[in-house]
Amino acid sequence: MEFNGITIFLKALGTGLLIGAAALVAALLWPMADPPWLAHSGPVALVDVTIIDVEQGTALAGQTVVLRDGHIERVGPVSNVALPADIRSLNARGKFLIPGLWDMHTHSIKRSPQFHHALYIANGVTSVRDMSGCLSKDDSYWACPHDRRRWTNEAVRGKRVSPRYPLQSSYQTNGGNEVPEGLPVFFRLESLAHAEELAGFYRDQGVDFIKTYTELTPQQFAWIARSAREKGLSIAGHRPVKVSLAAALAMGQRSFEHGRLFLFECFGGAQPFRTAPDPLAAYNATLRMRLLAERDDVACAQHMDNMAEAGAWWVPTLTTLRMAVTATQPAAHKDPRLADVPWLRRKLLWEPDARRAAAEPLASDGRNIHARLFALASRDVRQANAAGVRILAGTDTTDTLVFPGSSLHDELQMLVDAGLTPAQALRPATITAAEFAGARATHGTIAPGNVADLVLLEADPLADIAHTRRIAGVFIAGHHHDAQSLQALRKFAGAQASSVSANLRLLWDMLASPLMRRQLAD
Repeated sequence: MEFNGITIFLKALGTGLLIGAAALVAALLWPMADPPWLAHSGPVALVDVTIIDVEQGTALAGQTVVLRDGHIERVGPVSNVALPADIRSLNARGKFLIPGLWDMHTHSIKRSPQFHHALYIANGVTSVRDMSGCLSKDDSYWACPHDRRRWTNEAVRGKRVSPRYPLQSSYQTNGGNEVPEGLPVFFRLESLAHAEELAGFYRDQGVDFIKTYTELTPQQFAWIARSAREKGLSIAGHRPVKVSLAAALAMGQRSFEHGRLFLFECFGGAQPFRTAPDPLAAYNATLRMRLLAERDDVACAQHMDNMAEAGAWWVPTLTTLRMAVTATQPAAHKDPRLADVPWLRRKLLWEPDARRAAAEPLASDGRNIHARLFALASRDVRQANAAGVRILAGTDTTDTLVFPGSSLHDELQMLVDAGLTPAQALRPATITAAEFAGARATHGTIAPGNVADLVLLEADPLADIAHTRRIAGVFIAGHHHDAQSLQALRKFAGAQASSVSANLRLLWDMLASPLMRRQLAD
């Protein structure tokens, strides 16, 4: 009897394993859903709307805006615009119209259509600058330039829910430690010839800029800056820790990412820190306190003037810098938006990252060091803006506690909290972003001939920047997502985040990607 019982148990176990394996295979092979398409297409007129002029920071009431074939056809006072019979009329009295919002620092993956795109559109983000890429023709996890171009084309044609991706980035260029075994040796940047091959590879992929990262040496940075320029590409990204801001500006870095830019550059001990054998190893709680105590405000003002004169751009991503502050607060871990983040990402990446930030020792005065650094970075934003540095709004989606779409509104609020007016905060996410992308002639303002990427709001954002969250409708290439469509997109995102099948696919994509295996190993 005992033998028979063991046999039955082993058979049941084997059957269970087979069923589990079959379920896993089915989950991996079953096609993943795309966001529901409930948008209205065709010509439409927004009647009696108040237009927000982001360039002048003013509101113009009583306007009619006619959209046709993906563009703005006419703009004028209600009494002056006669509507053709074939046009759908939308009563927009009491509502406010702004250009579609841009998030100028994001990271997209192959599954962004399932996990990110619906949330971007539901939050009025119609264009993003993606700061990721591929080290080969394709990758199982990261979105490549051809993916982003396809998503853009399909969104414009009304075949897909997606923001536009106007610019294409390389994968992070970090001096070689980011490169898995088996890929071409030129990615390791061991010579000028390697840099030339790397720049040629990305030019052939249709990339617009090479993303620089933290651990590039000054020599590697010089090689890649020269090679990118010769291939017609720009460089944008992190300022490498061993490269001064002055040197990066001189070599043509076009945009600088993240809020620590001036925290390090205005540090009295910046030069010894840069020339240390391993600066990143020295970035500990003691050094963070020194960043606060050894601030050179005179030199800092000069750095900002130099950056403004060079015409470079800064994307502070205050959202990411604030993460280390909010990670210590229970409210952050009860944020309802967590339900829209895949369970796998929360458990595997976000929660360990938040725990590390929360474990940071307090300063001698009992204050959270990160809170003080965040306050100083916010002051830097105010001063840099006043000095003429061109600010862009970006979030670093999908970094820890950064939510697709809605975190851009957090970023706008933080720009205002830093000292910008609501009008000044809107520009980095609209007209200034379009200018950076070389699309100022057709994007970023509400004018005849411009693309019909627009957000309809319930309240005036010039009175309170928080009103950008009160979205009544979103237009991308003239396709109108009304309240019903926006609600369906939010519901879809939540369902995907909790889906066992979708999370298993995400895990499979990560493990199958040499780039992600390399990142996870680090």
